[in-house]
Amino acid sequence: MMRELSEEAGFVALSRDAIGFERTLYVRYPDYEFVYHMFRTDAPDGFETVINPEEHQGFRWVTPEEALTMPLIPELDSCIRISFLGGE
Repeated sequence: MMRELSEEAGFVALSRDAIGFERTLYVRYPDYEFVYHMFRTDAPDGFETVINPEEHQGFRWVTPEEALTMPLIPELDSCIRISFLGGE
């Protein structure tokens, strides 16, 4: 998780203790299956996101409610509801 945060958003000063496991979400579709391992952390004060241009075109910070109105990857809406809105 620490490597992914560093590669994806430039989080480099996090310790293992700063990242908490939330839960695992199993997703099954007729043609494929995948697993989301959900973790949570807080961005340090003054943190500036650094996006890897080889992996992303851009980003923006939104509320969980705003994120649910966006076109998301499969089942990411479930992850948002579980992590931020107390849903299942």
